[in-house]
Amino acid sequence: MYKQFTEVLHQTGVGWDEDTNTIMVSPYVWDKFIKKNKDFKTFQTNGCKNYKLLNEFFSSSTAIGALRISSTNPLRTFDENRQVLEEFLSTSKQQ
Repeated sequence: MYKQFTEVLHQTGVGWDEDTNTIMVSPYVWDKFIKKNKDFKTFQTNGCKNYKLLNEFFSSSTAIGALRISSTNPLRTFDENRQVLEEFLSTSKQQ
């Protein structure tokens, strides 16, 4: 739940009300999010209870995107790891 909420929260144009732990976007944007992942619908009305606290626990240890490693994914080869690292380093230098 934390990972999914954070994924939505980090999209361009998404606001967050810290007091209510809810995401603030237009209904049109919600429709796009829900089409991407039906589980996001929960956040539209309920937000993410205790998100601030969960963020303190997990923010430094959670990766999303190419750097994410899941126990359900097969291990990457040496070449795949090297490619991910090169992409990460080239992206961070541009910013």
